[in-house]
Order: sequence, then structure tokens, then C-alpha cells
Amino acid sequence: MTMTWHLSSALQITSGSPGTLFQKRDKTLAVSSNIWAFFGTFHSVSLPEEKHLKVLLKLSDFQKKPWVCRKDCASLQGSLQHTSFACCDAQSALPTLSHFLAKFSNKLALHYVPKLVMNDLALWSTCLSSMHLSCSMMPRPDYDPGLHIDTSSSFGVGFTIGNKYASWFLIEGWAGKG
Repeated sequence: MTMTWHLSSALQITSGSPGTLFQKRDKTLAVSSNIWAFFGTFHSVSLPEEKHLKVLLKLSDFQKKPWVCRKDCASLQGSLQHTSFACCDAQSALPTLSHFLAKFSNKLALHYVPKLVMNDLALWSTCLSSMHLSCSMMPRPDYDPGLHIDTSSSFGVGFTIGNKYASWFLIEGWAGKG
């Protein structure tokens, strides 16, 4: 299930008492106030220290193992996905772990962790080493630079920025071998 979080939703959830229920379609989720700390004035979310240290320990233990099972990988992936709300800088390092998790054929299989995954986990480790994780929930301004690009295998490449235009023609034989 995918959930989209908006500032108004977070304000509604966090304004209630611990155990407030958040309803999405036909599913109801219990939201505990001790999972996320929300600072209304600054419009940001923060991971409580206890949860922060628990995720950091889980990550450290995972990195020390020569091979891992699906359960360990899924547990870490879930924790990091949850943490990514407060650790925005490492969000881009989550897909490699998710892709690795998809390679497990069953719950008993063991796999060596690929170097690319270990590199991304090192980024997570660096991010989680900061003792205060928080992320702004303020909407980012939209920016349209007015850039439009078009390509054609018979013509070439052209683009416009505002009212300026540039193009490059393909050279004869560009589609030939080697």
C-alpha cells in the first residue's frame, strides 16, 4: 500500500492523542505519537532518539554479516524506508536495497550483499550518524525552466529555452555499425 503524506495530513494525525487512527481507503492504521516527533511551527518531522539508535544498530549489524537472509534484508529495508521521511539525504540510496530484496527466491535463501548495496548502506550509515534527523514538510516551490527537447532519428536534436532555439543535425551514416 502506498500512502501520500501531506502537511495537512501530518497536522491532523499529530494533533490527536497517542493512538490516533488514520484512515486510508478501506484500511485503518494506528499512528503512535512516539514514532514521529512533529514540530508544527517548523513544519518538519524528526525521528526520536530511541528509534534512531535502533535503526543505526540494525544497519550496523546488517553491514557486518557476510551473507544475509530475506528476513534481515526486509527488516532493514522497512526500517530505512520509515526513516527516509526524516533522513531525506539518503532517500536515493534506498532503491538498491529494495532491488536486492527482490532477488530472494524464498525465505531460506542466503545471499552475499552486492558492493553497490554496501556503498548505499554506507551513505545511510553516514546519514544516521547525525544525532538529529529532521526533514522539512513544507511544500517545495514548483519551477518550470521552460525547457523543451525533441529528438528525431531522421533529423537530430533540438531544444528550446524560453524563446531561444538550438538544434544539431545528425551526420550521414550515424546509424551504421560500430
